[in-house]
Amino acid sequence: MPESARAQNPAIAVPATDPATIAPAIEAILLSTDKPVSMARLAEALRLDGGRAASQGDDDAPADAAAGEPSASAGIVVRRAIDHLNGAYEQTGRSFR
Repeated sequence: MPESARAQNPAIAVPATDPATIAPAIEAILLSTDKPVSMARLAEALRLDGGRAASQGDDDAPADAAAGEPSASAGIVVRRAIDHLNGAYEQTGRSFR
């Protein structure tokens, strides 16, 4: 990608695993549902586990396999993004965390 394209769109230059970059997506997911969302589902929605959706791959896998734990690296990324959100909420005095 040409450097000029990165300069015009800073989001392109930031890796998708940067907590500050994915925090808004996590926030949107969490605030748009009335049910808890597991870290595995967040990682899946953000394609942090190699882009593999729960419905793809092994047909013998249980239907609720995505409700398990994300990979260690995906879990760390999700946890850091949630920590980033909590820090922003605390700094701005928002009541939810």
